Amino acid sequence: MESGKRFTLPDRIAGLIILSYLIIGFFAVADYGLNWDDSFQRDNGLNNWKYLSGEDRHLLPASLDRYHGPVVELMMIGMEKALHLDDKHDIFLARHRFCFILYMLGVLVFYLLCRRLFGSGWLALTGMLLLILAPRMFGEAFYNPKDTPFLAANIFAFFTLLLLCSSLAWRYVILHAFTCAFAIDIRIVALLFIPVTIIAVFYYHEMWQRQRRYLTIRLVVYAVFCLGMMVCMWPILTLGPFTQLYLAYHQLSHYVAWNGLVKYLGTCYRAAALPWHYHWVYILVTLPETRTVLFISGAGMILYDFIRHRAWRDIRMGFLFISLFFALFPLVFRSLSHAIVLDGWRHVYYIYPYLVLIGVYAVARILTIHSAALRFILLGCIGLSLADDMSQIISMHPFENVYFNHTALYALKPVDEKFEIDYWGLSYRQGLAYLISHHTAPVKVAVKNYPGMLNAQALPPSERVAIELMPDTAGADYFLTTYRDADKCPGSYLQPGRAYHIIRAQGNKVMGIYKLH
Repeated sequence: MESGKRFTLPDRIAGLIILSYLIIGFFAVADYGLNWDDSFQRDNGLNNWKYLSGEDRHLLPASLDRYHGPVVELMMIGMEKALHLDDKHDIFLARHRFCFILYMLGVLVFYLLCRRLFGSGWLALTGMLLLILAPRMFGEAFYNPKDTPFLAANIFAFFTLLLLCSSLAWRYVILHAFTCAFAIDIRIVALLFIPVTIIAVFYYHEMWQRQRRYLTIRLVVYAVFCLGMMVCMWPILTLGPFTQLYLAYHQLSHYVAWNGLVKYLGTCYRAAALPWHYHWVYILVTLPETRTVLFISGAGMILYDFIRHRAWRDIRMGFLFISLFFALFPLVFRSLSHAIVLDGWRHVYYIYPYLVLIGVYAVARILTIHSAALRFILLGCIGLSLADDMSQIISMHPFENVYFNHTALYALKPVDEKFEIDYWGLSYRQGLAYLISHHTAPVKVAVKNYPGMLNAQALPPSERVAIELMPDTAGADYFLTTYRDADKCPGSYLQPGRAYHIIRAQGNKVMGIYKLH
């Protein structure tokens, strides 16, 4: 696990890629619309902010979202107030930029994690590219206020766990306590890091057999600091941390805020009654095939090494095994417990870095193959796949969130009749922009659901005046829909009026504009 000399060529390439992404992202963020969660999450942040500041201590305890971890929302509300933002367009643009920066910080730490774990800058660079070039993840990094921040938080906590298992220095004890608390205060499932930390630290520090007190003191300090920082960053816990954590787990494990119809494999299911395989299939059809093949290969190699060679004594193999646990446990648990999973697999996006880590191990093993020709072929296939991923991101922009891999597009066509496409409602931004660009007078518009109203209200001021939002189709000239029409499922394309303009991605319908008069 040697980190190697500083600022090698892969380090410079990785830094250049991250810097380029940040610059591109700063401008590209305006291309993405607003989603179902944007306003609700901000409201949760405001309730927590008012509770902390004493402005209103009654809103938070009465809120349905009181147990949704607010740490990222508190940071964004703080940013909003520090920048004196008051227009909806400016507020949500700044929020999306913040989400993207947090995600890219996670990408940087992931590179450092891979570099330390595999001892190779080139493998770390490969891992970073596998992480950021998945089209859906690229898009989600901008506008997803919960799932991709939690993905980044998992990277932070996993990296600091590796540091702690390598050295019991106090700075690593405190740093890991903070990253665990940060992750828990986004989603309570990150409590799993606490027992994993205790087991891993005890196992990889054999000194505990001779200096049990030395190690125990550090773990007690870790637990105390973790709990203390959790309370500091999650205001509802001040009412009693253990009681509130239990209530949070109970509420979120049975959470059904919406029980509408979801289109899946051509059939419509209630959100609370989706099949156990829903999130498994969504992973298979929305991740580039290379990720799945590398993960399955790497997982098989890790299990083989553990059984055949007792490789758990090696800290790298141990952490790869922990990665395998973190990747599979949430999926198996959700299938067995029938926990609510909808809108694809976004609720378990946080397992993605662990899938990639295991895939990087498969790449590392490919590099040990004796046949140079076979190595060249396999690595060439990975390179071509990454190039295709980049091509998809560019060609689909800004609709990366509706990406399906080539296997799904071929085997499950027409995909838009079998799966939800723009379940976020982001494409209302492009639908409204199209109408504005094709009309000189204010346009009377009706929208299918809430994201349409939110996107209209958060247009730039110069565009906002060109849209007159109507409460229904009776007085409207146009009707906009993302085809998430629970009242018409599965006949989602039976819309009022005649088709005026259809926006597609990968041939699938994303946004429909229908002329009513």
